[in-house]
Amino acid sequence: RSSSDADAGAAVSGPAAKHGPEAPGPRATAVAGPAGAVSVTPERRTAVAVTVVTITRTRPALLARALASAQTQSPPGGFEHLVVADDCDDTHALLRGRELPQNVRWLLAGRGPGEVSGPGRSSRLRNMAVRISESPWIAFLDDDNEWEPDHLTSLLECARRTGHRAVHSQLRMFHPDGTPYLEQLDPWTADEDAARAEYARMRARGVVAPGTCVRRDRLDPLGAPDPVVSVDTGEWLLARELLLRLPFRDDFDAADEAARTGEDDKLAADLRRAREPVSCTGLPTLRYYLGGYSNNFASAFDPTFSWRA
Repeated sequence: RSSSDADAGAAVSGPAAKHGPEAPGPRATAVAGPAGAVSVTPERRTAVAVTVVTITRTRPALLARALASAQTQSPPGGFEHLVVADDCDDTHALLRGRELPQNVRWLLAGRGPGEVSGPGRSSRLRNMAVRISESPWIAFLDDDNEWEPDHLTSLLECARRTGHRAVHSQLRMFHPDGTPYLEQLDPWTADEDAARAEYARMRARGVVAPGTCVRRDRLDPLGAPDPVVSVDTGEWLLARELLLRLPFRDDFDAADEAARTGEDDKLAADLRRAREPVSCTGLPTLRYYLGGYSNNFASAFDPTFSWRA
């Protein structure tokens, strides 16, 4: 994505890539997209340490905020920001119509018959982005979230210090309007009594505390009593080789819907099962905004949304 991005991105609609005036771009390589679709990525640029992946749909204003947040990062070795626009004309227009930094590139992923929004779709797009990337490290910035300027730098330092392929930060939680989330309720639990009980459990485990919006997420190892298994996608820095071996799972069913189990939850479970060493920076460098599908109980997140598809 850059001003000449028209020349930094390439577009896809449906099962075949578009070329020509609607989707100009440099030489491109076709790659297998989710559910058999074809997506296109621009020619490689200078090698960088981290690829930041953002999956986005129907929220161009929030995407603009996420793009600006990513540009505050200055990790050693540099980074690129790969935006995957999920079949959305408004997002496509934003990416084509504004001057974007030189380290931003994008693609428009079309949808085939029956493809809908949901954690399964998000997993397939994340996995596609990992395959497209050639950076040794992958980070994920959702389109409605932001990072503190030291997010990537502190994660890379943690990885260097520990030698681990999976490291994560912690977060501060906000309402969509930017006010701190201070309610003593678990925001991912619809029933108020159950939400209060889960908050109490997380408080006893040292994850949350009254009067602060900081959430001390962590991934307890197998065998830990009453384990905490809570790391948001936006907190992770993961080695690409690890994500190729343990990709995001895209199988979701009624039990997952009832438990609000997302792709990050399944990734955490797979990392634990594999006994992958994990370290945490201890720094709340993710600004997490509520309102996404995992914690929105008031209205339909997206007219096409399905947890199980």
